[in-house]
Amino acid sequence: MYLITDGSAVLKTFLSTAIAIVVIVIILKVLGFSPQDLMHEIANLPQIINHLLSGKKY
Repeated sequence: MYLITDGSAVLKTFLSTAIAIVVIVIILKVLGFSPQDLMHEIANLPQIINHLLSGKKY
């Protein structure tokens, strides 16, 4: 069974998420990162976490 929610709450959540994403992308652009750089790091996140948890040094 689906939960019926207030449409304005859904809209507020959607807009706040969209604004947060835009702000993050703008900050990354100012710092010299591209969205592709961010996606690359996110894709490598499981490997990075595994490496950190294993205790190996770089």
